[in-house]
Amino acid sequence: KNTAIYLFNLEEGVQVSFYATADNPDKSYEKQEIYIPTPEIRTQVIPVVNETTTKNESTVASHEIAESVTTTIFQEKLETLYTNDDGILMTDIIVTDVVENSIATAIPVETTLETITTKTTTIPSATTKTETTPPIEDKTNDFLLNGLQFYGSPDSERRKMNGYTQLYEYRTEEAGQPWELIMEYENVPYLGKNCDSVLCFTSLGLVDINYFDSNAGNYNYWLQQLTNIYGSPDETQYDYTAWNNHPVGSGTMLYVFALEDGVQISFFADDTGSELA
Repeated sequence: KNTAIYLFNLEEGVQVSFYATADNPDKSYEKQEIYIPTPEIRTQVIPVVNETTTKNESTVASHEIAESVTTTIFQEKLETLYTNDDGILMTDIIVTDVVENSIATAIPVETTLETITTKTTTIPSATTKTETTPPIEDKTNDFLLNGLQFYGSPDSERRKMNGYTQLYEYRTEEAGQPWELIMEYENVPYLGKNCDSVLCFTSLGLVDINYFDSNAGNYNYWLQQLTNIYGSPDETQYDYTAWNNHPVGSGTMLYVFALEDGVQISFFADDTGSELA
């Protein structure tokens, strides 16, 4: 009893407000029809006017009055609301009809719905605006910065990374493994984060593209981002997640590693047949 909930559709968001309508609200939760003083909201909300309907006092039921009061208050200005020493609202709420530039109704604060009367009530009819859902942006190939290509040569792919700061370039050789040419870059943007990036080449060309986020707490962020793009992963372990069913082309795999010093995102191409060291 003696409580109310308001849901406001504001220009900058949605406001949900819970109000007590008496000094000592009854906790029995019995539904009670009572007029609620309209709380102050941050933004004036004016519904789109499609048509107006006029009803006289002989045909306006209690629930219709409540609806007209609520609709009118949302688009009108609230004036002269104050309390006495006991905190009781004493004055009237004057609701000014902006559309007709005249006073539509004046309702004492402590008046119940059963005693509300009005000579003429104008109810603007709000038209629901249908918004077109923007198309989902395809980010499948965003990891291929500036047109990077799997199996591209070191010279061609290096040129595509000229806009970023290269930290190192070196060759690694391990017995029984393909030799690799490594290019490392810093401050490379990927899916809203600045990362370090590492390109790995074998004799086949570019076979591994890596992004490293130094914030280890972003592991769940990367999982969510990549799941949105590539769907549910094929394998999940405590320290890595894998998409190994050709997520970005035949023979490709995608891994996200949870490391102690950050998060690593790796796109692998099939390097079968690479020249051994």
